[in-house]
Amino acid sequence: MTEIDGASLELLRAQREVKIHVDSGYKISVSNETEDLAWDTFLAEMPTGHYRQTSLWAQVKACLGWRVMRVVVTREEKIVAGAQILIRPLSLVGAIGYIPNGPIVAQGPLFARAEPKLTELVLHELCQLAKRYRIQYLAIQPPTHGEILTLRLPEAGFATTAGEVEPTANVRIDLRQSLDDILAAMAPATCANIRLGLAKGFLFREGTIADLPTYYRLRQVIAPRQAHNFFPEEHFFAMWRALHAHHYVKLFLVEAEGEVISAQCAVTFGNTMLSQASVWSGAYGEHCPNELLQWSVIEWAKSHNFCYYNLEDRAQDAAQLALHDQPRSDALKQSGLSFIRGFGGEVIPVSSVYAYIYNPLLKWAYATFFSKITNLSPPQALLHCI
Repeated sequence: MTEIDGASLELLRAQREVKIHVDSGYKISVSNETEDLAWDTFLAEMPTGHYRQTSLWAQVKACLGWRVMRVVVTREEKIVAGAQILIRPLSLVGAIGYIPNGPIVAQGPLFARAEPKLTELVLHELCQLAKRYRIQYLAIQPPTHGEILTLRLPEAGFATTAGEVEPTANVRIDLRQSLDDILAAMAPATCANIRLGLAKGFLFREGTIADLPTYYRLRQVIAPRQAHNFFPEEHFFAMWRALHAHHYVKLFLVEAEGEVISAQCAVTFGNTMLSQASVWSGAYGEHCPNELLQWSVIEWAKSHNFCYYNLEDRAQDAAQLALHDQPRSDALKQSGLSFIRGFGGEVIPVSSVYAYIYNPLLKWAYATFFSKITNLSPPQALLHCI
């Protein structure tokens, strides 16, 4: 029988807890429920909401050993703020926690005054949870435009960390424009490459679960060429099982003579389609199947009434150069960001990762040794499997 440590046992036993803040009228619920439709709906309606905060995504990450705790703040039975923590129990020492693209606080004129208070409530509850479940290292990457949160995190003892967990920048294409306007905003070379793909007559189609092994095989092909996280094949089947029933995941393929040569897994959430890592067999490079794939997905997303199409990249140095409009830099040219910038759109920086190290020994070791010899602390190295 496998031994279960104290932190894991606490997580398994956790049930829904409710606290009432009488002075403010807010109700705080804490749970480890596998599925939470109300929370997922709230996220889809928020401009800063992200699929990585949904209970569905927690189900996907469960196949990699992550558990979940969720803090939800309501007022008059309506969700106004919250955060979902992914927790990885570790033998003997407790656990590490990660909050991607959160916490989320309701936006708009009605919540402008309440946002700082709501942010503080959520952060306080998260810190209490970290202590209760022996989370030795808690990393938070705020959502895009989470300015109030980035101000509050240092006050709560969090500090920015070296390295990154999520993509450091994305290029957002506004699909509310006409296709002609989208093309006009692209780099001339990108437009020319799209025409090459169209002239070759590649077949573009939507994929099904039966195509996932092919997509995974192509990911294995590109792994030596690019610094992609190498997820197990089960991860993609878990994504499909959790997200496809809600129409949140799509697979797109480009074929030549019956052979898949380029593919992309994309997640749809709210009014946005988010591109995951595209893969390419290396064949037909002179006919630019990758540019054709991206253009075809853009056309598909626009025809299905999405407002935005996001392409993500992890090249931190290149992202900073792009934001400062230095397109001729060698670092930028050699990054994936150079490719996706060719499709036009706005370069949007992704928030830094903030971390709180609760374990005094780990905190001392990181400050003394790890921060000087590497850009990743040991807990962040674990987080990279997300």
